[in-house]
Amino acid sequence: GANKIDLSIGIACGSSIQIAVFVTPFLVVCSWVLGFEKHLTLNFDPLETVIVVVAVILVNTLMIDNRSNWFKGALLVVAYFIVAAAFFFFDG
Repeated sequence: GANKIDLSIGIACGSSIQIAVFVTPFLVVCSWVLGFEKHLTLNFDPLETVIVVVAVILVNTLMIDNRSNWFKGALLVVAYFIVAAAFFFFDG
């Protein structure tokens, strides 16, 4: 059928996990090896850490029943704009 929510969630969450587990540490090592003046680190600001935790909780809460609708999508879009505004105004 056209409604393959399990596949969609699996692809989205799987991609996010791959970025977090493999790509981010790989880029940190590359910054050291290539000798950039400002090395990348895995030392995240408190705001970044809080946003990741809240994002995980929000997605888990919205997708726990494996159903989607326009309201859940709208909540995720609003959350995206809140995160964008937080990083825009954050002085770190």
